[in-house]
Amino acid sequence: MFMVMKPYMAPPPTPAPPSPFEWGRTERIEELLGKDFDLAFEKGVSFYREPNAEAAWETFSTGYGPTRALAASLDESRRAELRRDFVAFHEGFPTPLGICVPREYWVTRGIRR
Repeated sequence: MFMVMKPYMAPPPTPAPPSPFEWGRTERIEELLGKDFDLAFEKGVSFYREPNAEAAWETFSTGYGPTRALAASLDESRRAELRRDFVAFHEGFPTPLGICVPREYWVTRGIRR
């Protein structure tokens, strides 16, 4: 989903700050916490469900800070393009009950040394 949003975002400052998505890489977690913790990882999946892709747009564009702020920052034409791409992305996850988007995450256990 964030790859859909990225082309509509302003370019990052130079040098770019570390991405918060780095927390999704076990190597980065090891780098930050590995000297003080014995770490173990388990991959998990959560599922985001909505009745349809348009409902996902409404949920995110009105209630999820990054999407809401991005949509508000765009002129009407670019906002319509973002909406089109956002909806198209979510339409790629159809089910008999609506849409269901899998979202991977890491469960991390750290035991202080």
